[in-house]
Amino acid sequence: MNKLFTAVGIMAIIVLGFYLFTSFVSSSIPFDQNKWSNADLRMKYRMARYLEKVNELDGMSIHDVKELLGKPGKQSKEYLFYRVDQPYGFKDGFSILLKNKIVISAYTHD
Repeated sequence: MNKLFTAVGIMAIIVLGFYLFTSFVSSSIPFDQNKWSNADLRMKYRMARYLEKVNELDGMSIHDVKELLGKPGKQSKEYLFYRVDQPYGFKDGFSILLKNKIVISAYTHD
């Protein structure tokens, strides 16, 4: 019975450690246009998370978003899509939803 409690305790510590690590690594960082243009995809993910959290892009025109972030990877009448990667190496994206060429929402794909 003692071995079972020890095993459960070790598993709990591992899970908690993984949670804390991923929370720290995937946390957002303030957007910086100069850094964005040269950032790797993981850094862009963290900056995109910041833009998402503070609703920085809401209400901006499509033109202003492109000035800020550069050319999107994909674009349609309803959205812009930028490629970003999560810190653990998962392929990911940052979508910006548009209505009448104005941003109504922006989110990272988790």
